[in-house]
Amino acid sequence: MARDFHTLGGWGVLVALLREGPDSRPGAGPEGEDELAVLADEVRALAAMAVGTAAGNVGEFRRWALEDVSPAVAGVPSFAGGPAGPVTAVSELTRAFASELDRRADLTSEG
Repeated sequence: MARDFHTLGGWGVLVALLREGPDSRPGAGPEGEDELAVLADEVRALAAMAVGTAAGNVGEFRRWALEDVSPAVAGVPSFAGGPAGPVTAVSELTRAFASELDRRADLTSEG
């Protein structure tokens, strides 16, 4: 089933879900938007779990984590202007992790 998901282009969509949008952080807007931002974080976390589980459990799927899915994400709004360079599951997970670390460091330094 996972192979079919990959063959049909679903892997690129899953990787695209890892990208944080410009307004996807709680506190970025009115209360209703905060709820959507929390939901977006939950979806991103589930996508990360799916990527990690696939790559961690089946050796064949590990190469997918390094597969360039730039063509699949070119039309996704969070990749506005087109992706700069290859987009892989590993690059998006690293970007998300670094972004979260930076956010937490900023919160810690503020008090």
